[in-house]
Amino acid sequence: MSLALMQKVWDSRLNETNKMVMLVLASDANDDGYGVLSDMQDVLQRTSMSEDEICREFSQLNAAGVIHIEKRADIPTALYKINVEALRKTKSNQASREVAL
Repeated sequence: MSLALMQKVWDSRLNETNKMVMLVLASDANDDGYGVLSDMQDVLQRTSMSEDEICREFSQLNAAGVIHIEKRADIPTALYKINVEALRKTKSNQASREVAL
């Protein structure tokens, strides 16, 4: 578990659903973003999101370069690597949205 990486997720400008998925992945990663052992069932259980929602979030995060997904034939689940530098630089429309009071 990387508390430092989880703090980077909290401090990021990811939208709320991206952030929820990233917190699950970061909770399994080391400080460099490696060692993520979460599988789809783990993310489903910990986020209470649907499988379609999680697939969409993975796709968005992968396209943004925040995570790298490696699917291998020799293991049943995908391997995830968090790009710590890309996470730090990530911006989203959510962060720039004005709040109406």
